[in-house]
Amino acid sequence: MTAHTAGCAEPAELEIADSWGDCVWGCPGHVEETILNVRSVFIASGELGGLAA
Repeated sequence: MTAHTAGCAEPAELEIADSWGDCVWGCPGHVEETILNVRSVFIASGELGGLAA
C-alpha cells in the first residue's frame, strides 16, 4: 500500500491502514486519493486503539 508518493513535497500528516494491518503515512492529498481508490483502507488512529479496537 502506498499513500505518500515518492517526490511529494507535502508533509506526511495522516496514517492510513488496511484490513491486513499494513500502515503508511501520507500527505492529506495522497491519503484522500488512496481512500477513494482502494477498498478497505481507513484512517488509523492511535487514540481509538488503532487496529486493536
